[in-house]
Amino acid sequence: MNQIASHFRQLGEAAPQEQRVPLGQMLLDSGQVSVGDLLRALSEHKKLHVPLGRVLVALGILSETDLYDALALQWGLRRERLQETIG
Repeated sequence: MNQIASHFRQLGEAAPQEQRVPLGQMLLDSGQVSVGDLLRALSEHKKLHVPLGRVLVALGILSETDLYDALALQWGLRRERLQETIG
């Protein structure tokens, strides 16, 4: 993690957009989704205009807990703070 992202994490603020890795890439790199599952979810995401994370959960590819964990990491926020913000 670079110094800027670390700073935002300490403050509990979202990391700047240029610091964020796309959710699908994060999940693929971590092994939480397969290429096939990600492609399937991305297709539904584009077709339905629903956030990718929600599609992954709806398809049963990712649990809601894993989604929140990934989003918190992506945004550089504590999971609790993220849930307060969007949940």
